[in-house]
Amino acid sequence: MKTASIALLKAVQGAHYGDVIHKSQFQSKNKHPALMFQFGLHVDERDGLLRCLGRLHHTELPDKTKFLILIPKKNHLKILIVEAAHLIVMH
Repeated sequence: MKTASIALLKAVQGAHYGDVIHKSQFQSKNKHPALMFQFGLHVDERDGLLRCLGRLHHTELPDKTKFLILIPKKNHLKILIVEAAHLIVMH
């Protein structure tokens, strides 16, 4: 993923999930916020993005495919990402 895309995603995640990211880095595993357990969230060591544990975690796909990036539901960046994907696949 390009550096600019990662920076945008980090900014959006920081604005919406900053407390979750902060608590996940500085608290023991027993005291993580409920959102961390509900979605199986973790901060990716390579790009610093908050990712979800999905149904694909047992596959042999690359980690960036298996562990989806968490994006807030009501955010304009999410709309832009979906629209770009639709244009790429001509959906």
